[in-house]
Amino acid sequence: MSQSIRRNWHKRIAAIKAAARFCKAYDSATGNMVNVEPARAFEAWESRSRATLSEDAPAVKWTVHVHSNSFFYLYAEDPDAVNSAPSAAAEKATERPVAEVAESERLDRARRGEQATRPTTAVVYVSPIMHTASVRFTDAEGRTANPSDIASLPGTRHTSPMADDLLDAAFDLITKRGFAVKFGAYWDQVPDQPDRARVAIVPTPAYLAYVERRFGPEPAIPETAGVVFTRKQRGRWEATASDDRVYALTWSPAVEGDTWRVWGGPQFTDLIRSTKQLGKALFVLKYPAHARV
Repeated sequence: MSQSIRRNWHKRIAAIKAAARFCKAYDSATGNMVNVEPARAFEAWESRSRATLSEDAPAVKWTVHVHSNSFFYLYAEDPDAVNSAPSAAAEKATERPVAEVAESERLDRARRGEQATRPTTAVVYVSPIMHTASVRFTDAEGRTANPSDIASLPGTRHTSPMADDLLDAAFDLITKRGFAVKFGAYWDQVPDQPDRARVAIVPTPAYLAYVERRFGPEPAIPETAGVVFTRKQRGRWEATASDDRVYALTWSPAVEGDTWRVWGGPQFTDLIRSTKQLGKALFVLKYPAHARV
């Protein structure tokens, strides 16, 4: 029986975020479940008051339900690992571990998915009834692929999507997302849709570098005196410190800079350190007296 997770269970939620390393989202356009980043499920849950988060299997599987055509499954382990593992003959031929092959194939699929749904246009929409505004990041087919592709813009009395304040706010979101307005492009009103304005966008070098980190080789953990690391899955290691206490070290890539976190306590539910610098996270593990749990 699944258990509903309350929004004020902050430590429990932090533990789930640390454990959930894989995610599938329902694609209403195709009726299929597609691989997405776990952060997108949590963004959908946190941004919608009626969305629910439930634990289907303790420390193994969770569900974020937004509505009947929008839901996510979160997993601690790769749900595709079994199906994507190669045959014994193929494994012997390549002389690569099954887990390594499964992870490589999963990353290749996810990379192709990102490329297929990468935004090419930003669209500002003003509701003619509510006079609120939002910006949508759409792909080459005019679709939004994820909940994070739609963001609200400030204000409640908007009348035109071409208003300077809206375009400035949209530009800020485009930049934060890791994109830029395409050279020579400009905002224009969508034909026959007076409530929409659009502009072509392209990924910045920072975004492309993030994509390489996200789908490429994970960072190497340097040897640290007194600490023994055991890789548990992509972006997650267990670290045994000199005092024999065990901590979790996690890595989360992002456009604005990757985040390293050190977790401690029962089931690694206590966040000890969150930093953009791996060295600072390793310092806590090297000198466990600084790890206050």
